[in-house]
Amino acid sequence: MQIDGNLNQTNNRARAAYVPEESREADFRESQGPSFEDLYNSAGKSSFGGKIIHAKDQHGFPMVVFVVRPDQSEADELDRYFSNLTQMTINSYDKFRTLHYIGRTRRGPYWNFHFRRPEDALSLREILEDHIDLDPVWVMKGLLRQVNAFGRSRRNAPNDHTGIKEYLSLSCLSLDTVFCSCRDNRPGNIMILPLRSLSGTYDYPDELPREAGKDTASEKTDVYSIAYLGTEIASWNGSSFKSITLPAGLEGLITRCLSPFPALRPDARAFLNDLMDGGDEEEEGSDSIEEPEDGRGIMFFHRLFHSVKESVAGLGARGAYEDDLEDDDDDIGGRNSTFR
Repeated sequence: MQIDGNLNQTNNRARAAYVPEESREADFRESQGPSFEDLYNSAGKSSFGGKIIHAKDQHGFPMVVFVVRPDQSEADELDRYFSNLTQMTINSYDKFRTLHYIGRTRRGPYWNFHFRRPEDALSLREILEDHIDLDPVWVMKGLLRQVNAFGRSRRNAPNDHTGIKEYLSLSCLSLDTVFCSCRDNRPGNIMILPLRSLSGTYDYPDELPREAGKDTASEKTDVYSIAYLGTEIASWNGSSFKSITLPAGLEGLITRCLSPFPALRPDARAFLNDLMDGGDEEEEGSDSIEEPEDGRGIMFFHRLFHSVKESVAGLGARGAYEDDLEDDDDDIGGRNSTFR
């Protein structure tokens, strides 16, 4: 099946691309695709207890492969989770967008989880490394809309055995897991690679706070990640942002979103509303308005980003309330509980 670079496909077409686990695995065994050795030895980003690798299938179409070493039950749970998120994308008529999960293959103790990647899609890291201008406020707005769409999809899901309603947070937003369609050097639709770390591990990227993936994760976990991404994009070395403005009062808003205490962060809808108060809502991919001549917005992001990095390295978002949680872990399901 040819991969369509445009994620705005019809619901019927999306359903046709989603096949049962047994069929997906059989297709991979027959098509082979890239060898395990080629995948694992290729350049990739280590995170979420595994390795994120950009590859191509035997027909030359792009995909993302998550290479990880789980036991059988963990592999089954990851497969179920990835399948459920793809089904949520289908059921939302593409309002909640993820890279579609298409199956898994096994080689020895390792499992490869394969995701279809639209041909025009680039990760935020790739966009920045290609020196494509990326407005951090636009990215934050787009991600907040995705978090709200994820919440609606979860709440509207039927009560069944899949456990969709237990997913309280995406807990995966980072430079390597957020993708944009990008044509003519112009970012468009935002979509998410919905990874999870293995149970019993804590190998999440810096963009995520300490509670990510645990029973304590919530929508406010994603709020933290989105604010962190905004500071990270604006502080990217070597990039040039010529047309960015920051809404009035954004400094205090971002600071609240980066609180190590989830209760002090706004929810996603309030965060988005506060961003929207800074100007008229733009369509995805639209031009930004001009940066103030004094550059106050960019300098704020630079200062805030380095402050956050120092906090993460010390007693910041991952550890500021660690001692308080230690005594409560038995009551909330354990620190290493993940698929929530």
